[in-house]
Amino acid sequence: RQRQMCIRDSATSVSTLDELKAALTDGNVAVIDSGKTITINDSDSLTVGAGKTLTVNGTLTVNGTLTVAGGEINGTGTINGNSHHPVVFYAGKLTAVTVDASSATGAVVVSTTNTGDITISNVVINVNANSSTDHGIYVNGVKNKVVIDRVVFDFNNTNCCPINTDTNNECDVSISNIVYNNCARENKVLVNATSEVDIGTDISFSNVTDVCLWASDETSNFTVNGATTISGEFTLYNVCLLYTSPSPRDRSLS
Repeated sequence: RQRQMCIRDSATSVSTLDELKAALTDGNVAVIDSGKTITINDSDSLTVGAGKTLTVNGTLTVNGTLTVAGGEINGTGTINGNSHHPVVFYAGKLTAVTVDASSATGAVVVSTTNTGDITISNVVINVNANSSTDHGIYVNGVKNKVVIDRVVFDFNNTNCCPINTDTNNECDVSISNIVYNNCARENKVLVNATSEVDIGTDISFSNVTDVCLWASDETSNFTVNGATTISGEFTLYNVCLLYTSPSPRDRSLS
């Protein structure tokens, strides 16, 4: 019984999509080794479920659907493809890999029907110079915690938006330590309020520059709670920005 458990928990190197699916069904860790490429075709899909880990040290091309539903994707390799978004998140982690979104609408989407906490960290997202990619990471009105930390956006002077998030008063989104390389867009973190939003509670920033706050309608406001530092371009569209005491003006007068 102990021997069976050891086999089940060991990493399995895979060379085909069928082997990859079997490894994630029968075991817990599947590895695409350096130099190997596996393709998820248009009509196919792969889910990395709870307790499962996909290590991409080679290349995973996603022309179909790759879903993270409680598991983890990591590695030193690249995820690319021409699907709408190469990585679709419901819950889990994405760490260390490079996501090339040059042929997609965006690199990563966090679904509005997400089922658990999500972490995206130490990831590189890139697009080539001729790409029409719209965004890097899109967070769609989630109800669980989303952490976006230490992400590098390498956009080859395109106008792609690194982070686009629809935010409401049920969100818990943390964005920190973001790096932009050759990103032509002025407003690089686009935050849309779809209801009343507290900065510092519903969404928080640390070591983030070039943020744009805007509202879907005239009834949506941003309220700043606690200490929040945003440098670089800071733009407001159709927004009433409210401060809880002490406000920056209060502090300057004290």
